Amino acid sequence: QRCKNLVWQLWGGWLSNMDDPGMREQVLACAQAAGFNDIVSGDRWTSDHAPRFGLNHTLGISFQPWALNLAPYLKDHPDQRLVAADGKPSDQYLCMTALLGEGWSAVRECLREKMEAVRPQTVDYDYEYGPFEGSPHACLCPRCLEAFRQYAKLPPAENLDGKIIAKRHRDAWVDFMARRLARMFGMFRRTIRELSPAARFSVYSGYATPDNAERYGVDWRYVGQEQGCDRAGCGYGRPAEAIRETIAALQGIPLICGALLTPYERGILTPVNPLTKSWLLRLVLDSTGGVLVYERKEMDGRSWLAVGETTRLVAAYEEVFLKGRRLTLDPFSDAQVQSLQHGGTT
Repeated sequence: QRCKNLVWQLWGGWLSNMDDPGMREQVLACAQAAGFNDIVSGDRWTSDHAPRFGLNHTLGISFQPWALNLAPYLKDHPDQRLVAADGKPSDQYLCMTALLGEGWSAVRECLREKMEAVRPQTVDYDYEYGPFEGSPHACLCPRCLEAFRQYAKLPPAENLDGKIIAKRHRDAWVDFMARRLARMFGMFRRTIRELSPAARFSVYSGYATPDNAERYGVDWRYVGQEQGCDRAGCGYGRPAEAIRETIAALQGIPLICGALLTPYERGILTPVNPLTKSWLLRLVLDSTGGVLVYERKEMDGRSWLAVGETTRLVAAYEEVFLKGRRLTLDPFSDAQVQSLQHGGTT
């Protein structure tokens, strides 16, 4: 049964690559029957057909040629190319200082083209990049180094490069980049609303652990201050304290907690851990916005059935799950037994 407010999101397992439309429709029908109300795919077909099955379509984006292709713009504006740690300019990534300023018009145009072509209900940026080498936004051009110098209050005479920053100013750089990223998320959210008022912007990353800004680039405190997305998603187990910290940091942005079916690498032959009703209910209780399941290809009959039975229960008592007081039952911990109470219903 579908919930009205809580998101039940299925990562579709490259649904957009399937060349059999009839089989795609069977996937959507199965997701509907299980109670999912959101599917991650990436093409116009899904946007056109998913609503017939009660599903919103979430489009994943990144600064890659198949998503937001900045290469043509950078060819005409080579001075705005991101400079990587090795000193080489990128032909695909935009300098972060430029991106947050004059270069945003190019990002906006790429986003407009993508959204007009696909027409998704939600746009999602899965962001799991550290703020050093390999990040699509870690730019070490003179503009970005000067911006960091001013942020960190460093003297004009001090030399700066990637190695010096990593060795002497690591914490300051991590914080500097996390703040910039939150600003970029806010720009995405506002631009998406301008381009398609009904569309929403979501961000996926790790929970608010002390090392998340260095490990995955995101500090949810700054995203919350910026109100940089319409909903946030996290996964990776159940770090209870980190989940509470994430919800507090988001300042009202709904948090969707993830059930990651592992292993999901093709080369690992260990059987996948199936979803269970208790696992899914625990995620619903931890979250403020719903559950995401990663991903369809790893789901067997046990997992589909667990989702169907859980969504039926949660949809029937959705207001209690959304607004109910969490009560403990001694001598059990709330990870074992959780009571909910709201409006005369327990």
